[in-house]
Amino acid sequence: MLTAMKNDLRSPLVCLTLSLPLLAVAGTPGAVELTAQQEQKLGIQSTAARPVSQSKQTFPAQVVLPPDRQWLVSAPAAGLVQGMTVREGDPVRKGQPLVRLYSVQAQNLQLDWQAAKSQADWAQTQYQRDQALFKEGLISQSRLDSSKTQAQQAQAQEAQKRQAWNDASGRSQAPHGTITVSAPEQGWVLEQMATLGQRVEAMAPLYRIGSLNPIWVDIQVPAAQAGAIRVGSPVSVSVPGHSDAAVGRITGSAATVHQATQTVRLYAQVQNPQLQLKPGQLTQVAIATEGADHAAQVPSSAILTQGKKTQVFIRKAAGRYQLQEVEILSQGPEGATARGLPPDSQVVFKGTAALQSLVSK
Repeated sequence: MLTAMKNDLRSPLVCLTLSLPLLAVAGTPGAVELTAQQEQKLGIQSTAARPVSQSKQTFPAQVVLPPDRQWLVSAPAAGLVQGMTVREGDPVRKGQPLVRLYSVQAQNLQLDWQAAKSQADWAQTQYQRDQALFKEGLISQSRLDSSKTQAQQAQAQEAQKRQAWNDASGRSQAPHGTITVSAPEQGWVLEQMATLGQRVEAMAPLYRIGSLNPIWVDIQVPAAQAGAIRVGSPVSVSVPGHSDAAVGRITGSAATVHQATQTVRLYAQVQNPQLQLKPGQLTQVAIATEGADHAAQVPSSAILTQGKKTQVFIRKAAGRYQLQEVEILSQGPEGATARGLPPDSQVVFKGTAALQSLVSK
């Protein structure tokens, strides 16, 4: 976006123009009338603003992993890392063994469960025996009820001990305290967080696994332009070293504006079957932005900024120009897409700084 430069105000051309008679338009702020001689000396040129229904704008972005497509593999119990089968960057399938742990804690929990199971089996056998005796009238109802209660308590204790063992072992039934930790989903090893021979505590992270297709891109868009981008808008992502771009669509946006950069974070889901895009990679994203009523493409040199206002000069008639406030929807190499222009507008794209200095006088 171009702004009138202070140097322009000191240029010989502007000084010459200021020396010529200038016709002000009464009651019309921002209006300037020039003679044909003044227009020629200032080099004023205008062009038709081209109505658009859609344009493309390029923004910086970073490749990221969707939160729901990455998993943390942790140690189910405290133990010693005896074996690791994959490393960072390796593909893994769901259920593939990743880590072998030796855990005294898990071994003790297994022994506790086996003891509780034996006790539950014995209590159940006693209850069944007492049922038969009760039918023969050899024992009382209270004796049968007591036997039933003992069997139920023993079963509950066995279930509790079994669950504790399953949680500690990751449901791996390897003997002698050896635990096998497996991949929860298919994906790629993004980070190895433990080493062979390391002693780890329960719930200590071992690996981080993620799925790379589809993948997300985190896009930084100026807040003034974010309103023209809708959920579902198509995007194309530049892939360094490849001629073909990855394609996807906008899936959402952040609810706040970054205070320092005044940008809004947009998220797009992108197909990545060849795994050309990597998490953390910086790239460029082209987004199709929607037009609106009276939206048109104008040269970037037509845009003037003054404080928080964005304006262009419109050629109303021969020698007559009027400042018009606009909203910039997008900007790229081919120009800017602006909203707020009257239909069939002719915008000044050369001599804008000189016209602005005359309005300021």
